[in-house]
Amino acid sequence: MAALPILVISEDLLLQREFTVALTKDRSLTAYKATTFNGAISSIRASRFACILIDKRFGDGDGLSLAPIIRRLHSECMVVLLSERTGWATTEAANNLGFSLTFEKGQPLDELIATIKRNLERRNLPLAQQDREGAKKIHRLSDREREILLDIATGKRNIEIAAYRHISESTIKSHLSSIYRKLEVRNRVEAIALLNN
Repeated sequence: MAALPILVISEDLLLQREFTVALTKDRSLTAYKATTFNGAISSIRASRFACILIDKRFGDGDGLSLAPIIRRLHSECMVVLLSERTGWATTEAANNLGFSLTFEKGQPLDELIATIKRNLERRNLPLAQQDREGAKKIHRLSDREREILLDIATGKRNIEIAAYRHISESTIKSHLSSIYRKLEVRNRVEAIALLNN
């Protein structure tokens, strides 16, 4: 099977190199790079990509403005926003613009790559099967776990959820561990992606 093409749009050369190294270890994904807004537009128009990762801020343009262009040209493409912080406002703005996922730059790249691969694999399943599998997993959650899943989907941090739900932060962490186990995911990014799908 041919490696799936991924475009990384960032002027951060270190980030691009790290992605390239991480993706070449994998062999099922291939990295392509663009370092300018105009270069990104040219690449997006010229080629099809399974996934496009966009740095929120880069030199000659705002990464957020690329998502609507990508959606118009390649509606099937998975678009991931790389941001310094992934708070509620950033996540909400990204979702409204058409981003599939929002990922914080400081998190391990292996985690992001695994999330991308899982999402790409799910996209290849028939839609009805995806819906059934996701629904079955979410029905495994207790009412409190569903509430907390919705809280993390809106971008709330553990401390904010604890204050809002009037429970301790350690209880939130315990609920999150249970949620991840029941949904068969490893982190909140994957849990949110499952919920959104």
